[in-house]
Amino acid sequence: MINWRQELETYVKLVRIPCTEAGYADEEKSGEAGHHGDLQLWEQVGKRKVGWLSFDLQLLKGKVIRRAYLRLVNGAGHAWDATAEVTVSAARPQSSETRSSQEAISQQLSITQRVFRVPEWQPGWFIDITDIAEGWMNGKIPNEGLHLQGGCEYSPLFIKAGTEYEGLNPMLVIVCSYTKQGSGALTDRQKQNFALEALSQLYLVRDISWSGSFVRNAQAQADAWGWGIEYRRALQTYFDFCITEDGKFRNVSEEYFYVGACGQALIHLHAATGLAKYRTALQQLRDGIHALPRSQEGIITAHDRVEIELIFCVCAFLAYYHDACNDRSSLDLAIDQTIAIYDVMVLDQPDGIPLQNSNRPGSKGWSRGMGWTMAGMGKLLASTGVRRHRRYGELCERFIQLSHALKPMQTPGGMWRSIVHFQHRPEEVTGTALIALGYEYGFQQGVLDASYARCVDDALQGITKYTRTGIDMRACFPMNFHEKYEVTDFSGNSDQGYGAWMELLVCVMNR
Repeated sequence: MINWRQELETYVKLVRIPCTEAGYADEEKSGEAGHHGDLQLWEQVGKRKVGWLSFDLQLLKGKVIRRAYLRLVNGAGHAWDATAEVTVSAARPQSSETRSSQEAISQQLSITQRVFRVPEWQPGWFIDITDIAEGWMNGKIPNEGLHLQGGCEYSPLFIKAGTEYEGLNPMLVIVCSYTKQGSGALTDRQKQNFALEALSQLYLVRDISWSGSFVRNAQAQADAWGWGIEYRRALQTYFDFCITEDGKFRNVSEEYFYVGACGQALIHLHAATGLAKYRTALQQLRDGIHALPRSQEGIITAHDRVEIELIFCVCAFLAYYHDACNDRSSLDLAIDQTIAIYDVMVLDQPDGIPLQNSNRPGSKGWSRGMGWTMAGMGKLLASTGVRRHRRYGELCERFIQLSHALKPMQTPGGMWRSIVHFQHRPEEVTGTALIALGYEYGFQQGVLDASYARCVDDALQGITKYTRTGIDMRACFPMNFHEKYEVTDFSGNSDQGYGAWMELLVCVMNR
């Protein structure tokens, strides 16, 4: 296994600087250290508000800035399918007047990102403010903080500030060096090392959901392989936020098929800590999944239809639950449902590329859906109970079939496109990572040959090109099932894109 900690370059550092003050520009500066406030840049009445953030740059003394990003996490307020925009500029020195009366200094920087249906799935931004930060450091621009002006009335932006959870607060993310030696672009290995470091420090708090499950699975695997106790602490921080002391999930509907995506990580955390509340939560999750509605054919349904992500969110969890708790009914349900779901989705598809949703012909070949399938079936192959099951051969047959169908659709750059069989579609990070994750499981379990491992390596290299620092990740995602994909510039802080990349990277590093 690669010891990534020893490979962190001594002359290149990733520095995180938390916000020291936050407020509205039409308020007097308090002067109180540590004063914070949440910033909603549009009021309900439709009035645009201007906010400000301040940062102490002492940590950067003696260092050379290579890139500087403002990281913001959206707390609430997005409308589905809306456009959110935040404009950032350097503030002028303060006078007796309020901040709102001061004109912006230096350049205007703006970033626009569309959200995919549910805003929490694409919750944040990395905004490049390198020119402003360099101006602060060389004295050409006084460090009076940043002006923020954001959103549109249809899609207000709500920035969390002052929360006890560091991962939600505004921060500067600085790629810097001690000498000019580190002035070039980060290498893939440096990006990956920074990402692994961030995996244990950021992305700690979020309501439980499938979109954050990849981060949790990666943290669990890193802890299982002894990479550092901080990964377990991060995982426990997350689940303690999501689970009450009596073992009940917070802010979870009855749609347990989505929560199941985090089940693998929760199984690991329970085994590592032995805490009863985690065991209770796992039992609740197991029972909720067993009680999910079924179609006339006996297939678990979501929103009155069969969805292929159930293989990842539900079936993989049930298999691992059996391995941990010796629950034969969960094991049988996992394998039977996986085979049944796959067969429904690939029916009448001569090229072997399945649908994502049973009642949407246009969902054929969505890379994220193909990734759900490959990664979910790959995880099943790694289950002890599955390998001993009477239907193991049937599962392998379908897994190999889909692996063969997807292989020629990988681009020369290692990626799969948003719709895998349409060559004019943009490349997609999350789907690529999940397809490659399935390949990696298949290779490690001896089901796929070494040519698929090379596909994985190519995918990992291709995905890494979509990040600048290792903790930001460009994303591509569909707009509300319209089969139209939008591509964000290097602004996305997607739990999906980053997390799927991390789960793949951690798995490959243990090859």
